[in-house]
Amino acid sequence: MACPVPKYHRRGMTRRRERKRCVLPNVWNFCTSRTRRAEYSFSELDDDDREVLLGYLIVAAQMYGVDVAFVFVMSNHIHLICRAAIPAAVSLFHAHFKAQFARHINRKHQRTGSVWGGRFHNVNLLDDEAQARALSYGIDHGMKEALIERSDEWHLPHTLK
Repeated sequence: MACPVPKYHRRGMTRRRERKRCVLPNVWNFCTSRTRRAEYSFSELDDDDREVLLGYLIVAAQMYGVDVAFVFVMSNHIHLICRAAIPAAVSLFHAHFKAQFARHINRKHQRTGSVWGGRFHNVNLLDDEAQARALSYGIDHGMKEALIERSDEWHLPHTLK
């Protein structure tokens, strides 16, 4: 299934293309959401924050019918491996989760404004090899950022299944 080609507007003038997500139904997706200008450090989350994060993910996943296989919380971004029967549900799930968690972070730090740096980035994982690479990348990324020394030391929420 091919993604629709964005259209140009106004009598042949080129404008910035409309951004469309290419999320396929019932296909695992590797999604990344980054914080705004790396201002927030998720590496300093305490156990209560981790529980809140996990709770928001579970609620959003149930609301929109999204299966979340893994969650990787890095210092300034989050990786998710998820899928949905209805492709638009993935975008709605991300929007809901990010809004709820941003409210929590802003209350905690007594701030206002945006926590997230924009829309999430998505890659369809079409086969088992791609899924294994995405999982390995997420775990290795935690070691790269010095959050852990070895992959078996992972202490942040990492699975909802």
